[in-house]
Amino acid sequence: MKNNFFGKSVREMKYIRADRICFDPRLDMSRIFVEGWFQWLKQLTKDKEKLVRAFAHCFVLENYYVAVADGEVASFVAVTDRKSPFMALDKKVLRRELGLLRGTIAYGVVNKYLANPVYPFSLEAGTGSFDIVGTSPKFRGQGIGRGLMLEAIKDRDYGKYVIETYDTNHSAIRLYEKVGFREFKRVPEKNKRAGFDYAVYLGLEVD
Repeated sequence: MKNNFFGKSVREMKYIRADRICFDPRLDMSRIFVEGWFQWLKQLTKDKEKLVRAFAHCFVLENYYVAVADGEVASFVAVTDRKSPFMALDKKVLRRELGLLRGTIAYGVVNKYLANPVYPFSLEAGTGSFDIVGTSPKFRGQGIGRGLMLEAIKDRDYGKYVIETYDTNHSAIRLYEKVGFREFKRVPEKNKRAGFDYAVYLGLEVD
């Protein structure tokens, strides 16, 4: 870890690893998560606050970096080697907040497609994965997500990074390209109801 990273302020925005912050950031992170993935999560319930409570427990903070402004999480990213989890779902919590059936469905679907997705290639040694990226709607368009990703890259020791998104997520692709990522693989999506045609994989080599 670089000694000058934690607590660094950039334009009044503090970038810091999530487990070293002075308050519990998980509710803020959950709100960002729910907003960003609501088009899928709304199939469980359209009550956003219920979804926020349901997923607030699951973030493995040591694998996240957050951007904080005025005591509020503005953005987060998770970076792992794909051997340590970035989300740890508790079926009991999900069932308590969403009900038995929907909680069980949430546990299975989010675990499979988000918390434990399988890349269609093997990660080389020394490669990090940006597993999830999210920015609060009111902070979007200010370069905060890009700044946070760059700070996370500086803080980690990986020589390469990969990230997954979808062909319909044009704003995410633009963001990742601004960071320096370049597309290297597309995989057709077989599920016609998924809302996208291809999974898109981008990579970055660090000088």
